[in-house]
Amino acid sequence: DKSWDAIYIDFPSAVDYNLAKLYSREFFAFVKKRIRPDGYAVFDSTGTGALLPPDEFGNQEVDMELNDWPVYYNTLKAAGFDTIKPYVTTLDPRNDDAVALLTAEKKALLQSSELWPIILSARNSREAAVVENVLFRSLVQNILWNHVISLQQGFIVMANNDEALSGSYRQLPFTPHVLTEDNFKLSTSIKFPRSDGIDYKKVNSIFRPTFPTIPFWQPRSAF
Repeated sequence: DKSWDAIYIDFPSAVDYNLAKLYSREFFAFVKKRIRPDGYAVFDSTGTGALLPPDEFGNQEVDMELNDWPVYYNTLKAAGFDTIKPYVTTLDPRNDDAVALLTAEKKALLQSSELWPIILSARNSREAAVVENVLFRSLVQNILWNHVISLQQGFIVMANNDEALSGSYRQLPFTPHVLTEDNFKLSTSIKFPRSDGIDYKKVNSIFRPTFPTIPFWQPRSAF
């Protein structure tokens, strides 16, 4: 019968129907009752980190064929939440330290990549140097973005009212290395589609599960 300022939930992945009950409308309805009026709850929403590759400007969009956002969104709406904010842990691909480390291995990286034959086809040493620099910058950008994408994971935070979630970055009393203002903005910059009503076909319930959506299930053993 207690209520809380914040509830943090670390879920296992919904690889079978028993675990899928944890992501149910019924469970989230219980969570909503335990949050204070100005409090919030947050959980790791496996599947909402499925995004399309970044465009030339580094922007990403939701992969609507693979992303489980519609299931989570409609389930939380059915549980009574109106304030629902997804985010994806996203690092800033601009990393001077990483670029310096990669530059120290420039020759080895180029020789082990598919770009090396292009450099060898240069007509002279000057052209080879120009081509090498251009291709290396592209290679570094791809390496950094692939690292960023490999660490992206989806989360959802929800509250009883919009005032509980300001959506702004708060300066911490120390200097963080990862949770910086730039990374915070990147994590909340992806636009997730919303609808006014509830699509009950997508609501995950213990009586009518819509999870798991992953292509493989994890069978349970009696032993």
